[in-house]
Amino acid sequence: MIWLISHQAVVLSAQEPVHNALQEQVRNQVQEGVFTLVDFIDVAPAFQELADTLCTMEFLEEWIIQPAEHTLLKYVLDQDSSCIPLLKSLPKRKGSISLRNLSYEFVLLDPHLIASGNTAFPEPDSMDLPTRRLQAALIELISNLSRTAMQYPLKDQLLSVLFHEDWSLDQEYGKITKTVWGITPVIWQRRQTVSGEPINDGETGLPVYYKLQQERINLRNP
Repeated sequence: MIWLISHQAVVLSAQEPVHNALQEQVRNQVQEGVFTLVDFIDVAPAFQELADTLCTMEFLEEWIIQPAEHTLLKYVLDQDSSCIPLLKSLPKRKGSISLRNLSYEFVLLDPHLIASGNTAFPEPDSMDLPTRRLQAALIELISNLSRTAMQYPLKDQLLSVLFHEDWSLDQEYGKITKTVWGITPVIWQRRQTVSGEPINDGETGLPVYYKLQQERINLRNP
């Protein structure tokens, strides 16, 4: 699958009190393979049952990426509850609501990491060290399970992944638990002229990319 896009920065909604409380702590506690970040997802594309719904969820999460074990664990520390009533309208099973086979794109250039101050990056060269650490962990995980690293320069071109997850929503407390079953690398290649000059968007001046979706990679779960 190929997409042609001009990357636009995502602006997070008002969530500073929760995230600022953690920001200095996270900056001073760098642990290998552990990342504290904000993840956000549009409900409509993710859930076919809610295709006509306009709602975006934001999560404060801790990720533990273990390339040698072929795992990526997500722990929800806090979440925006505005979409919960919509999700509770989905079918229930044994006290919880199972949200299965959810897929969405996580873009490294968007303002995710607490350690980066939730900063957006206009292009790969502008990514800071915490974001590079996250990218490196994803690259190591992908390289252990696929040949993608042999086909593309991932440090320059792995700018997003698709996550394939199941969610469980506690009906009483509204808390969501996530299980990551797979990831799909997405390669971003700069659009160029015939002579090899990079092309930028005429209005924003930002780079324009072709996006090449690779094969899904299945992960283990403890």
